[in-house]
Amino acid sequence: MKQTAAALVAAQAKAKQAADALAAAQAKAQKVAADLAAAQKAVGDHTSAAKAAASQVAQAKAELDKQTAAETATRNKAAALEVSATAYASAAKTIQDAAAKAPHNADLAAAAKAAAGTARQQANELTAARKATTDAASAQKVAADKHAVLTKAIADHQTAAAAAQKQVAALQPTVKPAADAVAPVKAAADAASKAVAPAKAAADQATADLAAAKARLDRLKSRPVASR
Repeated sequence: MKQTAAALVAAQAKAKQAADALAAAQAKAQKVAADLAAAQKAVGDHTSAAKAAASQVAQAKAELDKQTAAETATRNKAAALEVSATAYASAAKTIQDAAAKAPHNADLAAAAKAAAGTARQQANELTAARKATTDAASAQKVAADKHAVLTKAIADHQTAAAAAQKQVAALQPTVKPAADAVAPVKAAADAASKAVAPAKAAADQATADLAAAKARLDRLKSRPVASR
């Protein structure tokens, strides 16, 4: 009885151990396959993203060049007006001072008026040029930032694609061995599982035999001594 019970416990323990080993082998095979699929997807995704960014770089560079040229032009114009506006303002003041000293000189008064008009025009143009320079600098920065973002995106996606490709190269050789390892482990698990039934049958039979023997013994004990 004890021997058959112990055999059943051992068979059940072996079957559980084999089932656990099968589950582990299957989980490993599934994980390796999933990791490979994820790495392959990452290669494709990052490669596509790098190409998409690259297709926009040329346009972004052209816009950057355009805005840089515009910013340079407005800056140069503002620099020139800083000089000319200052000079015209100074000249207008000099003529106005002279006209004030010669109030009866109509020509000098006309010259003072003309100089003042030119000085105002120069000052207005300088104000507009300063604003245009600020606006152009902002537009140039936007274009530069966009170009930098696209350039960095290309580099980042290319780096990520290369890293994912290394993962693919490392995982590919492990997929088949992991998958192949499942079959023998499953066979062992099936065999261990099948061994439980006869062990249980033997244990059940031993239990039944013991019960029958005990019943016979009880019957014998209940009979009168003379009739035994």
